[in-house]
Amino acid sequence: MGEAGLRRHRRAVVLVGLVLLRVLVFPQVALSVVFGAGQHLYTNPVLAGACYVVALGWSVVFLVLAVCRDPLPAWVALVDTALVAICLMALSLAVAPEFFLSTISDSDLEALAIASSLSTAILLPPKRAAVCCLVLAGAYWVAQVPATQLQGYDVMATLSVLCWQLGASWFGGMVADALRKAAAQVDAATSELVASRERHALEQERARHFEEQNRRYRALHDGPLSLLTALAGRGPVAHPDAEIRRQCAVNANLLRGLTPDEPNSTLTDLSLALTEACADHAARGVRVHYQFSDLPADLSPEVVGALSGASREALNNVASHAGTDRAWLTALPSGGGVVVEIVDRGVGFDPVRAVTGRGLPESILGRMREVGGLAEVDSAPEQGTRIKLRWPG
Repeated sequence: MGEAGLRRHRRAVVLVGLVLLRVLVFPQVALSVVFGAGQHLYTNPVLAGACYVVALGWSVVFLVLAVCRDPLPAWVALVDTALVAICLMALSLAVAPEFFLSTISDSDLEALAIASSLSTAILLPPKRAAVCCLVLAGAYWVAQVPATQLQGYDVMATLSVLCWQLGASWFGGMVADALRKAAAQVDAATSELVASRERHALEQERARHFEEQNRRYRALHDGPLSLLTALAGRGPVAHPDAEIRRQCAVNANLLRGLTPDEPNSTLTDLSLALTEACADHAARGVRVHYQFSDLPADLSPEVVGALSGASREALNNVASHAGTDRAWLTALPSGGGVVVEIVDRGVGFDPVRAVTGRGLPESILGRMREVGGLAEVDSAPEQGTRIKLRWPG
């Protein structure tokens, strides 16, 4: 049974309880009316009739709301308490005191009060339910006051009824609260089970995806990449034309960027953007060595743009000022974010003097600040340069 099925089953159990409590009141009221009319105990038939019509009419409305509304609003229980309490006290003004000496007529008031108390205990939180039950108990006691002056009236019997009413309401509320807690636990367990199954299905799909991806990477590495590397090299199979060798080197470098180092890694917007930036600089004669591993796939376009743009500017500096044709770019996940490092072994520079220009402060440091990231520059003359981009900062 799914979560929706459990919810429907729980509602059905509560609904059946509420309906039975109200339906059982009707025969009790009928017996009371027959007895009171037969014994001529109604001193104000109009008021008594109004009490019965309001009480039973509201019970019908209560049942309709219980069937149609899920969950049943709390105001329904509060209105129920108020109307039943008023009817209990008003009925005592419309009958002779002897009316309450009969267990037949008395059962009408008991059934109505107990049904309302139990309904309140089921629908309301414990503290509100307790207040409503005390209101109903007080109304029941006030309704019995005229009979207390009659000889033969048993006060202890009335107190016993009140204790039974409050005790039944307390027990009903405790059971309802336990059911609510159990239902919440079942819902939580069901949600966790569904989430676990979804995670398992996702892991299986990722495993199949990684297996297919690794197969393609191996085919790429053993085929076009190996051929392009050989054509761009200096061995016997190298192409004699220098321009073609350069183009082969550029394309081989691009394919390396599209092949993650980790077998379980996958291509992301960031890895593609960094590969494109590095491939552009390979065309300018800078050989960029890649190392990508399991980069986040959910980075915003702004963050991807800042990281790739800052990396491109760092490679521009390598091509223009470093005096070397090689650079290393590493992009790795870090604490829910990502770290990109661009390193060269060129002539280096003094970072303090470099920040007065536009390229480093605006294109690298400024880009990272705009997206909540951080850029660190570590360089010294003749010691090469390392630029570290971190997001979030």
